[in-house]
Amino acid sequence: MAQATSSVLFQLDQARNIVLTTPSVYPQVVPGVLGVIGGAAALELRRWGADFLAETFASPVLPAEEKQKLSLPALDTLRAYLNRKEERGEDEDGQVIKSAVQCAASLYPLVFRHTVAEKGGDAESWAKMAAIKSAILRRMDSASAGVRICCVKFVARVVQVQTPGLISDPRRPEQNEISLALVPRDHPVIPPSNLEAEASGLLDRLLGVLQDNLTDALVVTATLNSLATLVHRRASVSNKVLTTILNFNPLALAGTGRMEGKDRVAIRSMARTTISFLLNVLKRNPQHPFAGRLQQRTEQLRHHLNEVFIEGREGKRKVPDEPTDGLDDSKRRRIDTEAANGATPVQQHPYQQQPPQQQQQQSQLSLQQSYPPLPPGPVTVAQLFTLSQDPNAAGFHVASIPQQIVSQLVPPLLQSIDLQRFEGAINAVRSRFLNLATSQQPPSALEAARAANGDDEEDDYDPSSPATFPGAQEAQVLNQLDQMAPEGEDEALAIGPFVLPPPPPLSEEERREYEVVAQERIFSQLAKLDATKSNRSAAMGNLVPGLVRVLSVGGQDREGWVGLITRLATRTTFGLGDEQEEGEVQGGEDGMVKSEEDGMGQRDEEDEERSMKAATGKEGKDLKKSNQSPSPFHLADRIRTALRDYVTSGFRQRIDVGIAWLNEEWYADRLALSHRQSKHNTPSTSDENTTTITRSSPPPLHHLPNYLHHSLALLDALTPYLDVKDGRFLIRFLSELPQLGVPHLTRISKLADDPDRVAMAVQAFLYLVMFRPPVRGICLDAVEELWRANGDAKTGCERILGKWRPGVLKREGGG
Repeated sequence: MAQATSSVLFQLDQARNIVLTTPSVYPQVVPGVLGVIGGAAALELRRWGADFLAETFASPVLPAEEKQKLSLPALDTLRAYLNRKEERGEDEDGQVIKSAVQCAASLYPLVFRHTVAEKGGDAESWAKMAAIKSAILRRMDSASAGVRICCVKFVARVVQVQTPGLISDPRRPEQNEISLALVPRDHPVIPPSNLEAEASGLLDRLLGVLQDNLTDALVVTATLNSLATLVHRRASVSNKVLTTILNFNPLALAGTGRMEGKDRVAIRSMARTTISFLLNVLKRNPQHPFAGRLQQRTEQLRHHLNEVFIEGREGKRKVPDEPTDGLDDSKRRRIDTEAANGATPVQQHPYQQQPPQQQQQQSQLSLQQSYPPLPPGPVTVAQLFTLSQDPNAAGFHVASIPQQIVSQLVPPLLQSIDLQRFEGAINAVRSRFLNLATSQQPPSALEAARAANGDDEEDDYDPSSPATFPGAQEAQVLNQLDQMAPEGEDEALAIGPFVLPPPPPLSEEERREYEVVAQERIFSQLAKLDATKSNRSAAMGNLVPGLVRVLSVGGQDREGWVGLITRLATRTTFGLGDEQEEGEVQGGEDGMVKSEEDGMGQRDEEDEERSMKAATGKEGKDLKKSNQSPSPFHLADRIRTALRDYVTSGFRQRIDVGIAWLNEEWYADRLALSHRQSKHNTPSTSDENTTTITRSSPPPLHHLPNYLHHSLALLDALTPYLDVKDGRFLIRFLSELPQLGVPHLTRISKLADDPDRVAMAVQAFLYLVMFRPPVRGICLDAVEELWRANGDAKTGCERILGKWRPGVLKREGGG
């Protein structure tokens, strides 16, 4: 019998060598081998067969399609291996069970995909796989360590298969990863809800190994290695797994008492495996939401692991406490007695005749003398506290080290500091400070003047000398008496406040040059911020964008810079060149309104004068004169022009800047209008027929000159660049403007002159009609006019008019 078994094993080894050399013959060899290595075969054949099957279905050279075809016949053999004790009543072999469980872990995804792809489902094959799974789960907690490791791998594979994964291409399910996402909801054999619930329970069972803090390092290490694959490939369960591992303490065994060699190996193995797991997660995804906690936990485990093994080494053999001079207390007392009686010992320690306090003072003094002296001349605070002679250490900026690393380095560094050297360094700095304080007393003003004059002029000139000037001493005394304070006050010199003379006024050319430089610097900074947009802080994360812009005016991010530029264009530069009465502008809202009112009045007069000259034909001469003597230049106008060019050059990314600018223009015009109304509608001059515009009702657009002009100019600049796909940008621009009028709608109607942009114009009108009721009437008028004038827009306009003005269509149809 044994000879026959050895002969069969020899032939099986030859077949195995053939398939390893030529993998294409696997489909012919495996069915023949299954008939020889069945559940009733001898132990040696079963061991060889279990190893061969595990090797076959884990081979990377065998295609997945061939594995799936060969997996179904192998199910009966694996079930016979695992249920041998129940079916035959014979003892199980650990090696056969280990290989069978490994083979089942490779077969489970293949049988799962076969059951999903089979029409109507293959209930028989899935029942065999379910029986194998039940047999493996029964052994997970009670089998030997080697079998339990294989069971952990199988359970992790089941969780991975029965958890939804990513579908890269729905049209080719055979190339997608095998997961629960491939199973239809109405599958007759494997309902997805049951599989998902089972996977959740098995995952909890795996995590229970870590939550119980088992001391079996083999099982814990196998569990961590299996969970690594789940974290990498199943994002739906990764947070749950990571939370459990962060709470897992692989050093729990170290607190139970004295550790043996086996315990040390187990602790080191579990701790290092946990650290590797966390580092691999960070390496795969540095931007993981748990990145901070993972890094912190990694450093904690390393620190605690070092502490455990360092303390263990120190506890093994302590260093004996010996005196530094080699003498114990009894010998020291005897030598001191002999010295007191006049006896001279043969050999004395140099510190023996000095008390401990004096020895400490001498050591600190020697340390202070070892530090370098201060350089001559003025001393900075950094030089005062610098005790190192290394130029690299003195020039290193500590702020360049990340705060997290500093918090990890400082505690061990503080614990390792020698107290004697630390006190010596403190005394050295203290002595430096006292020397500087005593040597650099603040001199009086007269001494400082004499020292300054003595350094530069070394002649014998003395204005108080009678030989130099007759009567000089008398004049000097009178001058000192004039500078003395009155009686009853301090004897300090009575010096009045010093006021610098005002600077000379700027010429028009200088103003123009400075304004051009200011405008270029402002927009160069904005271009840098566009390249690297900064994230908003956590405190402003939940605020609306408009409120964030208001709060960040003057900040160093893009929102703050845009807010600053729009305020410069609309408010801060009002009245810089206007004559104002004293006390009229105080920097507040009223002052801004007064300046804006004067500026608008001046611009209105200039526009009226220009129109009159154009009508009389005199404009050419005035333009020629204006070229010879340039007109006054305003920074606000230049910033507005630059803003319009900035928004137009990249309106898809900068449309928010244009909207913020026009909102500021509208607000400034409203303030100016309210100021004019409060100025003219006084109780003495107002009557019942006077019409006032309140803040609740929008004023006519001709009362908002800056807003109307620049909103139309920006709209005119944007419309040539609007593509057929840019309808959403146009709708956003029109929806966020504070006030719309007929001139704006006229520009939208002109877009319909281009047949490709008819739909975009109609969509803009439809949005305004539906979501901006204050302008619904004028929008419907514009739509009706567009419907009458443009044949390409009839279809879109009829839909709007049919809902909002059906009488127009009936009237036209009836006519």
